[in-house]
Amino acid sequence: MNPSVRNRALSAQGVSHKSVGPPFGRAQMLLTRQRLTAGELYVWFVALTTLIAQGGRFSVLGFNLGGWMWVLPSLVAIACLMLCRRRWALPFIAFLPFLAYMALRTDSLSQDAVQRVGLFMSPVLVGAAASQLRLGSARSVRNAYTVLFFASVALYAAGVVQQKTFRLGGWYSIGGASKTFALLGVAAVAESQWRSRRGYVALALIWTLCFVSASRMPAMVLPAVLILGSSRLTVHRRLALSVAIIAGGLLLLFPSKPMQRMLFRSGEGTFAELLELDPSRLHSGGRLTAWPMYIDAIRKSDFLLGAGGLESTRFGGETFGGWSHPHNEYIRLVFEYGAIGAALYLGSLLYLLGSCYRRRRSGPPELLWLWHVGWVGLVAFMLLAVTGNTFVYAPFIGNMLFVTIGAAFAVSSETYEHHSLIERYKLRIFRPRPAVAARV
Repeated sequence: MNPSVRNRALSAQGVSHKSVGPPFGRAQMLLTRQRLTAGELYVWFVALTTLIAQGGRFSVLGFNLGGWMWVLPSLVAIACLMLCRRRWALPFIAFLPFLAYMALRTDSLSQDAVQRVGLFMSPVLVGAAASQLRLGSARSVRNAYTVLFFASVALYAAGVVQQKTFRLGGWYSIGGASKTFALLGVAAVAESQWRSRRGYVALALIWTLCFVSASRMPAMVLPAVLILGSSRLTVHRRLALSVAIIAGGLLLLFPSKPMQRMLFRSGEGTFAELLELDPSRLHSGGRLTAWPMYIDAIRKSDFLLGAGGLESTRFGGETFGGWSHPHNEYIRLVFEYGAIGAALYLGSLLYLLGSCYRRRRSGPPELLWLWHVGWVGLVAFMLLAVTGNTFVYAPFIGNMLFVTIGAAFAVSSETYEHHSLIERYKLRIFRPRPAVAARV
């Protein structure tokens, strides 16, 4: 606004522009810039719990922090939802039927049963709470991802020094951290869309860490994320190019000794042996042996309703002795909650994905960044679930991804330029009256 117009508007309202300053007064502006809104504080809180979960082999009151770090964000989310009492965004409401069905299909009230229900529920509560809280600036979310990136790399480096191995599994960096690295890779792709050097450097470093730590699935997901996340290509070209890059990278790296040792038990093999998917020849962590047995058990049980909560864990323990997860979330969903439960959960995920995808080009750049991380992160979330326990890894990827999506809904629910109390106060003071505007 032109300063003279602003001063006339202030005079008409009986306010001296000298007492306000340009536009508030430097001391007041410094104070307001230092304040974080409730939404920003919650995002930083979730980022902190995600970081603690990565190094969470510490035990508190008998609970492993890595597995129970979802509790704190969930409790805060419940408190926020009770205090705000605003209507949830519809994509988060869509998860409620599955959560209710899941609770009904869980007969036990044991610690493991409560944890399982809580792990599925936590991201939904976190995202819903973030969508209700006021977000002073979307840039704060980007800064939280930046801090989380450097801290995660530092934790991984500490684990390498302590364990003297590059694999994720040390005291300071446990296996679920690979899912966090994949999400940070999604954020790096979002940064690269604005030609940010920080984004390119972060993406290259995360990709390297996934390879050297033998995190096969995150390393394969990142190329797809890079292409799907591009805003300069059509959907068909993105899909074709992502498949081409993954296939081309596999062809180039396949003959190398590290890749051969990673794939084959004997340390060497051919493409024909790889395509046979023989568990006696390939390193699969027992997955290729276990999956057919899980699928066969699904056929013999109630396919529609499932065997019930935690039954996949019991089946794995009885059949394989110590195998606690099928390491495929889609098999787990159908095994425990049947086709009905799998349809309810996957339908909610796809609805949330579609909601983020439709909004990916609406709004200012910072809001686009949030939507970008939201929809591409959900794609990575679902791809990682093919060989991992991604859906129940709420402390490592689910909470941070859903709080980002919730923040996007919070920003888009208001006019972006007017989203903070400070901006509303400024506009209320400096908006000229119609009569003054007409004379000007």
